[in-house]
Amino acid sequence: MHTDIHSESAWESQVFENVDFSSVKFGERTFEDCTFAGCNFSLANLQGTSFVQCSFRQCKFANTTLNDCKLSEVVFSDCSVIGLDFSKCKKLLFSIRFDRCHMQVVSFSSMNLSGTSFGSSRLTECDFYETDLRKVDFTHCDFAGTQFENCDLQEADFRHAVSYHIDPTKNKIKNARFSIPEVLSFLAPLQISIE
Repeated sequence: MHTDIHSESAWESQVFENVDFSSVKFGERTFEDCTFAGCNFSLANLQGTSFVQCSFRQCKFANTTLNDCKLSEVVFSDCSVIGLDFSKCKKLLFSIRFDRCHMQVVSFSSMNLSGTSFGSSRLTECDFYETDLRKVDFTHCDFAGTQFENCDLQEADFRHAVSYHIDPTKNKIKNARFSIPEVLSFLAPLQISIE
């Protein structure tokens, strides 16, 4: 287990456990096949940092800087993610997955997230604007206060998801999958009464 990430410029197959990285500036370091468990990245600066095939488990991210951060085949499990803007990450080879995470005030605007999984996560007041969400797995997610606008949701899976508000006139939803009764929220823009 390591705690001083500045001692190396490249890390491979390392485990970082219960490390407080809050307010740490990572710089242009590369982490490949590394595991971060129970670490705190609040106010950390990950600008220019690369994470390839890494996993974050029960980690805390709050107002973490992601400018030009590379996230390729990265998995977030049971993490708290607050106030992050993933649209600032490098677009090339961008690939992430979320399992049972709690996300609040997170932006995914203008991103290609096609095929991404958000399985069983809570997305509170998050922002999807002009986002490619084709074939995304949103099953069992909670979307309280989250916005979808001008998104491509074709073939996305919203089964057993709750609290979403999607205007079908402002998003592409062909072949997307939904569950009753939550899918009735599509009628909200019509301002009609259902009895």
